[in-house]
Amino acid sequence: MLWHCVGQLPPAQRDCLHLRFRLDLSVADTPEAMGRPVVAIRQLQYRASRNLGVNWALSHA
Repeated sequence: MLWHCVGQLPPAQRDCLHLRFRLDLSVADTPEAMGRPVVAIRQLQYRASRNLGVNWALSHA
């Protein structure tokens, strides 16, 4: 159910979470894999986590 909610995220946010938590890439490796600066990955991961919380809450309302 959780990864279903992840699938509803925008592509960049979804990719960030996939790389970090399913493929277990480090914070240092994720920016390289996505071709983005570290700061952008931190922002993506924060936004993805926030949006994931909203999606999860809506799916369990």
